[in-house]
Amino acid sequence: MKALCCLLLALASAVVHADQAQEVLARVRTQVLLVAALNARGLVESEGSGVLVAAGRVVTNCHVVAEAQAVRLTTADGRQLAARVLREDVGRDLCLLEVADVPAPALPMRALADVRQGEAAYAVGNPLGLGVAVSAGLVSAIDRRSSEPRILTSAAVSPGSSGGGLFDGSGRLLGITSSVLELGQNVSVAIPAEAIARLEREGRTPSPPAPVTAEPDWLQIAEALRLRADWAGLLAHAERWQQYYPTSADAVAAAGLAEGNLDRWPAARERLRRGVAAAPWHAPSSGYLARTHLALNDPAAAEAEARRATRLNPAAGYYWGLLGEALRVLGRNDEAASAFATALRFSPGEASVWEGWGDLAATAGRGDDAAARYRVAARLAPESDGLRRKLAQALALRGEGAAAGRELAAIKDRGKSDDARVWNSVGAGEEKAGRYREAEQAFRKALAIDPAQPEAWYNLGLILRRSGRDAEAAQAFERALELQPQMTVSMIMLAELRQRAGRLSEAAEWAARACAQADAQAAACRVLAGIANERRDWTQAERAYARVVALDGRNADDWVALAQARLALGKAQEALLALNRALELNPQHGVAYQALAAAHGRRGEYAQALEYAERATQLEPTDHQAWSNKGYSLLKLQRPAEAVPAFETALRLKPDFSNAWINLGEAKLAQRQAGEAIVALRKALELSPGASDARLYLASAYVSTGQFALAREQLTPLAEKAPQLVQAWVLLTVANAGLGDRDAATASYTRLKSLNPAAAKELRTRLAALPASRAVTLPE
Repeated sequence: MKALCCLLLALASAVVHADQAQEVLARVRTQVLLVAALNARGLVESEGSGVLVAAGRVVTNCHVVAEAQAVRLTTADGRQLAARVLREDVGRDLCLLEVADVPAPALPMRALADVRQGEAAYAVGNPLGLGVAVSAGLVSAIDRRSSEPRILTSAAVSPGSSGGGLFDGSGRLLGITSSVLELGQNVSVAIPAEAIARLEREGRTPSPPAPVTAEPDWLQIAEALRLRADWAGLLAHAERWQQYYPTSADAVAAAGLAEGNLDRWPAARERLRRGVAAAPWHAPSSGYLARTHLALNDPAAAEAEARRATRLNPAAGYYWGLLGEALRVLGRNDEAASAFATALRFSPGEASVWEGWGDLAATAGRGDDAAARYRVAARLAPESDGLRRKLAQALALRGEGAAAGRELAAIKDRGKSDDARVWNSVGAGEEKAGRYREAEQAFRKALAIDPAQPEAWYNLGLILRRSGRDAEAAQAFERALELQPQMTVSMIMLAELRQRAGRLSEAAEWAARACAQADAQAAACRVLAGIANERRDWTQAERAYARVVALDGRNADDWVALAQARLALGKAQEALLALNRALELNPQHGVAYQALAAAHGRRGEYAQALEYAERATQLEPTDHQAWSNKGYSLLKLQRPAEAVPAFETALRLKPDFSNAWINLGEAKLAQRQAGEAIVALRKALELSPGASDARLYLASAYVSTGQFALAREQLTPLAEKAPQLVQAWVLLTVANAGLGDRDAATASYTRLKSLNPAAAKELRTRLAALPASRAVTLPE
């Protein structure tokens, strides 16, 4: 009986839900727009996303359009339209834009009360300015710690996505994406959609932007003075500017910048501190204050202000560069490297950032990285002899004296080249540095020169795939294969793209072709095995993982995956051999111990299974499956009181884990806590309506509490679904008898008797032995 319940549980957990991300994107992409904030000269100051919620109405974050002289929208079909801020709610960071000639049906929205923790969520926006893209995740939590609730989600939100939409699987709007949670691990924040209705009703009408007179053009003059490095002139200009516009944050920032460059750093710090306090939303003030703190040898304060600036304008590389420099001075080199890389992704033309990143690599003794970065910096600032000398020094330290000499001799030469292979190498370097837009341009230039270059087609495909343009990426990989039919890496990429699109048959064909190549790579066979897992084709999964470990047996994860496929095929002994090999490679592999627990559990060796499950929870304390395995072993060892906390831990880690709810219900039944068992088992059925074991345990709990009608309600469909399940007929007979329905009790008893005469005889005796008022007589 228990074995059958375990089998039904395994079948229920094998249901695979197809990824809806592309379907959601197709539904809503026309309602997600690029929002650009323009300055007085019509130049883009910042970019974000917006959601078309009704005809002529677009919602975005206020921080995207703060201080904008004008707002421009770009639709999915490339049209550019002027918009204006109609209402604003700065506290919630929601602004309503008005735009003409954009008809649209009302966007379906979800009330916050209906949003469930653990349900799928999809963030659609314009990350990094690369075009409308989607990321998938879950609703992690509803944060109600403040007066304004927020939706926390694991769907990735990148710079440029602010103001985009968070949708459910049906394309209904859950909220407006706003930010990434500080100190969180892949947690993004969205403002609930129901706040939109209050925005037009309760939001205030914004004040018009401060007029910029044609004469003088304060901002343009300040920029010209900055570019000429006329710091005294800039300070005088900024102070006159403040006389006309005392609250202008730009004027304060310009004055602070000028004072710093005049070596009046303490005065600059005080001025900029006042500016930040008066306009905490103004990124340049925070950025210049961070620079000032660095000059005054206060890197901790510089870090704090630079982080504020990056939050206010996450797409400005200058602020990320300041953050990188502060972290470098603080000796936090890994964090500094990440900040420099981010700076260059957004502002690849900042030679000073490349130089700082190169200094970081040189200090760490990474001569190759230092030379590569100095080379880019020297290309961006060819007039800088200092940069050329740093590059020459780095090359010399690598033993490339001739190359170093060439750099010194070519201080004024940019070294441009139109050779296709050089452009391909440039693209590869830019891609490695995280400058994906520049990498794509380089690969396209290579192909414009030589369209028969398969490596460039492959590299272009990688960039397109990274930015979510899967259809174009597939075309690039196919073109590479036309030119070089045995290019295994292109086959692997096509397999992954087909898999991501849900076209599993095609994905499996490409992966199998790649795995069968003479130069097959383990990665290709891993893709094939992953597709087999997704399709629950354990035979193919076992073959593919066996091929993986034959090609590269150094990865413990591969051995664990092979063991899991063998377990699914009932090959427990062979699975144990694979798991032992995994632990030889990595004695601290928590998933291997988890699989060992499962393998011994299937063999009925629950004490051994518990030992391995304990080890798994020690190594992987946040792995819900490890805790569930521990609880299951304890349950089978008839230690339900110890099993319950293990299941409860698994559910804290993964509240939608239906198996743990089922096992928790069974454990509560074993403790004779029928009420709590009912709560757990009803939750399990809510998550997995087809879980027959959950239905059986729930019926048993109802019977034990005398709720015979509810028990029969669960048992009737279960008996139809699993007509050979003896325990279902036992319980159904008891429920019918408890309801006084003699005919139904006789019918279910007759069915039970045909399946298991011994069980029927025992049940008949038990029912007949009840007190006279409750005794039920069943036919022989």
